[in-house]
Amino acid sequence: MMMKLNKPIRFLRPSVQILYPKSSEREYYRLLRAMVRMLNKLSLENIETLKDVLRYDSTDSERISGKVLEELEVSGVKAEVMSGIKRVMKGVDNTAKDNLRRSFRNCLQVDVFINDTVLLESVTSEWYSQQSQHVNSIVSTYTDKLATIVSNAVQRGSLYKDVQKEVKDLYNITDNRAKFIARNEIGNLNAVTTKRRQEEAGIYCYEWRTSEDERVRASHAELNGDLFFWNDSKIGEINGRKIYPAPKLHPGMDYRCRCIAIPIIDLNNWNAAAVTPTGEVKANKRLELSPYEVKEFRFFNKFDDVPDSGRVRKSIIDLDADTGIKFIMPVDLNKKMQNLTKDELLPQIAKLPEKLRERIKEVRILDIYCPADEKWIEAYPGFTHAYATAEEYIITFWRNNREALPEGRLQEILLHECGHLLDILYSGVSSRSKWLKAIEEDTKIHGLPVNEYAKNSPEEDFAESIMIYYTYGSKALAKYYPNRHKILKELLKDD
Repeated sequence: MMMKLNKPIRFLRPSVQILYPKSSEREYYRLLRAMVRMLNKLSLENIETLKDVLRYDSTDSERISGKVLEELEVSGVKAEVMSGIKRVMKGVDNTAKDNLRRSFRNCLQVDVFINDTVLLESVTSEWYSQQSQHVNSIVSTYTDKLATIVSNAVQRGSLYKDVQKEVKDLYNITDNRAKFIARNEIGNLNAVTTKRRQEEAGIYCYEWRTSEDERVRASHAELNGDLFFWNDSKIGEINGRKIYPAPKLHPGMDYRCRCIAIPIIDLNNWNAAAVTPTGEVKANKRLELSPYEVKEFRFFNKFDDVPDSGRVRKSIIDLDADTGIKFIMPVDLNKKMQNLTKDELLPQIAKLPEKLRERIKEVRILDIYCPADEKWIEAYPGFTHAYATAEEYIITFWRNNREALPEGRLQEILLHECGHLLDILYSGVSSRSKWLKAIEEDTKIHGLPVNEYAKNSPEEDFAESIMIYYTYGSKALAKYYPNRHKILKELLKDD
């Protein structure tokens, strides 16, 4: 018998915390705030001039804003901001370098020296030019609005104290804008610097990681834990895990995005010229990238009445390389309460029509009843616990008490839940007048619902119609429910 050799380690994922340059964000805001305060100070120092304008009914509001602008230039504050931005840039790059250095040390168990490059300088130079535009925009917007305040006050004959209040409000608005610019622009600089640093180190893909709190936007939460290329436009694979093509915007590049890119180090391809080891490289075997990971996972966020202790459980996140679907289940799953497995579900999912299958991004398997069931049971005494539910791109299978499903029943459940996903995709077909009218017209033909469960709501009627369409055939639905069939045939024409 031939001895089976151990497969050599190649891909490593660091376990260190990837830091965000918060101090650089605070420093940038401090610089902008100093300039905004100076604008406000100069406006208040010219308060006597503002009084004169109001007293003599002058319309020379441009003179007021022009004087503030001139005195701002003389103060040198604006020049200090532009000079300080260069320090901020250095601070952000230091954070990116430190993240990379700690990642390599964590994975290779050796310190590395990170070289600077001309390409990185070109990226940061472009960002600096953009900040000059932001600074000028803050100043010009402030002075333009100041001129408008004075002009309107003269025309209306406003009291001097009212003008003071408007100038104070203008300061608050401008200060908030400065805070937003600092947060957004530092996030963007950190993103482009991280991208350049990782690429130059020979890192061609990363794991998308959100801040995993309630402020994460839904579109980014969907990407959490997935692997992406920095530049490649094709789908790849590592250890059975799919690497998705480079997105249009990488972590941190979108509007106020706080996501980060965790480097995936390829031991066969990293660039020792840009990241030079200062000792002997010894790969940390514990950090080998695997097809699945175990982490604390937050379930069913949409149910507000579930305590946090019931939401978060240590879970296996298992990415299927063939379908790109994540299977998520608690590590302590009670098999007496839930006997479904990924291996049972995958063949059934593979049988689904492509238009439905592509809507599933995540399947969750749990050993508890759906938290919403209590409300339904209270409203409808005959209601039984939900076997599965669907939301956006997720199908959740709830406690089934080891129930053995008849042949084909699991496929029907999947078709039904995919019907809900399709309903969501098309922004609620089931609640529109066209579908409601179809139900009404079909009922006139023979007075029968699609089935008993469909009577619960138009949403369930739509999902059950999808199930029947694929289970019993388009012609069968057309025979008894022609109006529903007409709508579904149009929706599913590409399938």
